[in-house]
Formats: sequence, structure tokens, C-alpha cells
Amino acid sequence: MSAQTVLWRGRKGDAGVVCVLERGCAGVDLQILEGELVSRRERYPDRSTAYERSQGVRAEFAARGYQIHFVSET
Repeated sequence: MSAQTVLWRGRKGDAGVVCVLERGCAGVDLQILEGELVSRRERYPDRSTAYERSQGVRAEFAARGYQIHFVSET
């Protein structure tokens, strides 16, 4: 069983990106969805490490011109 948390969403024109943490029994997956496609999936041992990485990914997208909006969904 897994649980997802949407951390942030970004938009640049018609392009959209979503950052999701998915908790499972093997750790925490950081997923980046561009449209319907999972463009990145990285596994971390704990939520805090995955969250730190999400901040770096967010900065990458912001540098590429995406407008970032924070979300609090579970």
C-alpha cells in the first residue's frame, strides 16, 4: 500500500509539471510528472531526504521559467 503527497505544481505556457512523493514499504519515491508522463522517479530511504531533493528539482524547473505553486494534498 502506498500514499501520495503532491508537493508542488509548475506551469510554463501549456506545459505542466507535478512533484509527488509516494510512500511505500521500500522507501519514498520522488516522482516528477510532466503531463501524463513520469519523467523522473528517484527512491530515497526517508521522506526528509526525498523532500530535500524535491527542492532542488523545483529550483531546476523555476530556472527553466516554470511558475511554481505549492500544494498541500494527500
